[in-house]
Amino acid sequence: MSDLRYYFDNLPFECDIYSHMFAFIADANAEAGRASNGDRAAVSEAVDRVIAGQLTTMFPALLQPDRDRFAAMLPDAVRHPRFGPAWQVVRENSASWSPVMAVPGDIEVAILLAGLGIATAPLLRSAPRCVAPPTANIDELVELFGASNDYLVGFEPAAQDHYFLVSASTHALRRCLKRDPAFRQIRRTFGKMLDQPTSGPTGIWGAYPKRPGQRLSSAGHSDGVGGDLTTLFIGGWMENGEARDDGGPTIQPIPMRIVEHLMRYGMIAMVTLMRRAGFGQAGSQSANDA
Repeated sequence: MSDLRYYFDNLPFECDIYSHMFAFIADANAEAGRASNGDRAAVSEAVDRVIAGQLTTMFPALLQPDRDRFAAMLPDAVRHPRFGPAWQVVRENSASWSPVMAVPGDIEVAILLAGLGIATAPLLRSAPRCVAPPTANIDELVELFGASNDYLVGFEPAAQDHYFLVSASTHALRRCLKRDPAFRQIRRTFGKMLDQPTSGPTGIWGAYPKRPGQRLSSAGHSDGVGGDLTTLFIGGWMENGEARDDGGPTIQPIPMRIVEHLMRYGMIAMVTLMRRAGFGQAGSQSANDA
């Protein structure tokens, strides 16, 4: 795994142990795929070996049954031969500039998000209208996206454990927090957590944990009527098993900065995966406590 630097802060791409784990998994996946000509069994076996080794190194005190559960909770997508190459492509592209408010349309982005346990769906660029329910099945995603360039990568924010924010600059974020009524409730909830200065004019983005019962809708801000979107807060919540969002569609394009943020801070995805697997509940030692 190369010491790749992220374009926007020139820091190493991997920022926590889980991000390193996913990167090692991706490298093993890609290498096994090349060596076996994409044989699924060979790729899966190689990935499982790396997962076992990583968990032993990361959590030597974790009980073996919990370590096995941890390995099993990782999405099947990480064992698919398309996952490793997709992760590497997106990671390498992160070393180059792209617009802060960019949204991706590449199948590679949908594939790597599936490996993080995030279901995605193709959205028509022109509408944007969702053409199929979100899925984390890579074979289904490959079929849905096909060879078309008419799609954006969409996801269901309400189903996530975090809210997401992207802004073109610190100044743009401060302006909308102070003046835009759509951001009033967001400002009350997070306060100065959202207004963190950056070292340069490269924008600001992040993920913020949802609290039980919170109902924050999406909100966008443009500088001037008809102007380009400069700040986007992605909200939504689940109610009776259905996604709700009073400020936007329940399936939205996922900003590229958020994709990269999820890759760089693997703990964001792991929080959701651990919750789904029951880590931290009675009778199970949490990896956070190992």
